[in-house]
Amino acid sequence: MSSPSVARNGSIEVRLGPEDRHLLGQVPDLLASVGAEPDDPAYPVLHRDAHPDDAEATARFDELVAGERSAGRRIDRGVVETVADGAETLSRMEGLSLLRSLNEARLALAARRGAFEEGSSWERQAATDPALAAVAWMSSLQVSLIRAIDRLG
Repeated sequence: MSSPSVARNGSIEVRLGPEDRHLLGQVPDLLASVGAEPDDPAYPVLHRDAHPDDAEATARFDELVAGERSAGRRIDRGVVETVADGAETLSRMEGLSLLRSLNEARLALAARRGAFEEGSSWERQAATDPALAAVAWMSSLQVSLIRAIDRLG
């Protein structure tokens, strides 16, 4: 995988091979599946309480932001699909959308594979576990995106 880089026109240039685009294309389905199964370990990771010690405040917060959060996630996932389909140039905002979706997907997949319980030892398992290898790949892509976004200012 080539890293995204800042293009001369102030955009993020995304250079991904076909395998990377195929993997990226699976992110929206992965995210859509969060919470579909009972006791999905990804669900509590992506749906943390805003006020852990106050259920009423958390419920009110969720009521206030649910629509905006859902709309934002739809937009973010649309950017993922666009890049998976071959888009090579992103605006700063689109780069942030891609970054958010990658982060959610990485956390969801890591939670499902027990990486949080494993500590740093999950990284050694990535060589033999395709799901953990995908987590490592998404982490690498995120770092590249953060650097590119930072260079845009």
